[in-house]
Amino acid sequence: MRLRVTALYVAVLLGALALSMGPARAQAWTKIDCGGGHVLAPPGLPAECYNGPEDTGGAGTAQPCRYFKYSVTLPANTGGKPRYWVQLRQSSSARCGLVISAAPATTIQHVAKFVEDEGTNWSAVQALDTNTNAMFFDAKNQKREGRCFGFTRLGPLVNATAHAYTLIGFFCNAPGQALDASAALALVNAVGIKS
Repeated sequence: MRLRVTALYVAVLLGALALSMGPARAQAWTKIDCGGGHVLAPPGLPAECYNGPEDTGGAGTAQPCRYFKYSVTLPANTGGKPRYWVQLRQSSSARCGLVISAAPATTIQHVAKFVEDEGTNWSAVQALDTNTNAMFFDAKNQKREGRCFGFTRLGPLVNATAHAYTLIGFFCNAPGQALDASAALALVNAVGIKS
């Protein structure tokens, strides 16, 4: 009898563990119509848009916050155009703000697998404006991408220390095309954000 109770208890615990692991499946990004996204590619760039997993901040507080993620990227079938990817993280509540927790260089150099694997000849972190940092790098293969930059941007303040959104990503130019700080800032400024 005791063995059956123990087996039942273990089965209940394993079932609860499996249910608690359910959000792991929710970690997938879902392709959406770009009209329904909250981040838009700069005008003229082909785009695919995605809705990412929600997460919460302030767990254990009286009023936790819900954060939403959206991304926009170059579609795979674009005939070898230089890559880009941008992710927006924001809350639907004006009382919930965001910060970028890691140092700008750490965030930028690990913003995407392509950047981690293909980035070389990194510049120092440069402030493009008061809320935007960038680092320039070269793509290793120099066939599809040449000069690139990764960036972080903080949206407007919602309280003394936190911002309405965070924007992270990278853009690349074709090999041989120049890319300087003013061109990088123009691209970041051209990213559309819908509240």
